[in-house]
Amino acid sequence: MIIYFNFTIIIFLISLILLKISKNNIFKFIYDKPDNKRKFHSAPTPLLGGMIIFIGLIVFNYFFESNLIFNFKFFLFLFLFFIVGFLDDIFNLNAYLKLFILILLIFIFKEYFYFEKIYFYEFGVIKITNYLNQFIIILCILVFINSSNMIDGIDGAAITYFISIIIFLLSNYTLENKDLLICLLIIYVFLLFLNLNQKIFLGDSGIYLTSILLSYLIIDNHNQGLSKNFINNFLYAENIFLLMLLPGVDMVRLFIFRIFKGKSPLNADRSHFHHLITSKYSNEISILIMNLFYFLPLLSSLFFEINKFILILLWLYIYVICIIYLRNAASN
Repeated sequence: MIIYFNFTIIIFLISLILLKISKNNIFKFIYDKPDNKRKFHSAPTPLLGGMIIFIGLIVFNYFFESNLIFNFKFFLFLFLFFIVGFLDDIFNLNAYLKLFILILLIFIFKEYFYFEKIYFYEFGVIKITNYLNQFIIILCILVFINSSNMIDGIDGAAITYFISIIIFLLSNYTLENKDLLICLLIIYVFLLFLNLNQKIFLGDSGIYLTSILLSYLIIDNHNQGLSKNFINNFLYAENIFLLMLLPGVDMVRLFIFRIFKGKSPLNADRSHFHHLITSKYSNEISILIMNLFYFLPLLSSLFFEINKFILILLWLYIYVICIIYLRNAASN
């Protein structure tokens, strides 16, 4: 416990130092400025979330000498995703250029996401070919990154989503990355406090870095469950889908909606699930509703004996009903 306490103190001090430094005029480039189109905040806010997370991983390695983070290639891999997000925060990179870079990075470092089998609760193991493996990996990670980025529109939304994933992974029987998950939880709880008080934003650097690290941890946990014959393994493919239901499905809805309107699917707008909620409810109630969509599908899967695919369809139906209700409420 002492080592976690020391880690927390250092993260706290690092965050205070970064916030203090960022107030210098020469660092104004890392501030997210409000506008009248999509952004809710009223004052420029530093995009330091990704930097705090990245430095936190370095501090974690100092305390725990992790074979994962200490591995230079993996550390470089995380650094590159952080840099792409950081550059996007500063220069607002072209959406298609970002997409190309992300695909290239995932392909180059595909060894960290490799799997030969997928385990479904309902019908067991499915073996996949190497080429299909690469396609599924790139597609799923891109969906996770972009959908996570899309929900980062109101204070606390993306951070609480990442916290829910970390808690789920900690509750899983595989504890080989327990120290890393606990330290990540410490970082995100602290960032949540700063974010809800509009002192700091995750930024794309925080979204990209977190998404790719959690992608690795989820796939690694799934693979370890496979190697142990699924004993007490809750990380079935259906449960992964349920955990990512709201961000993923909302992203698909927005892409289809934009294409039908003749727009690029990557163009930003105010039609996200969180935008519809905040048009009717306060920020606090909106965060609560979104967190119910994060946790309840997975909890219902774990504690109720029901066909997983029926459960997925049920939650998709609930999502559609909510969207219809919120759109009607917004138009009235």
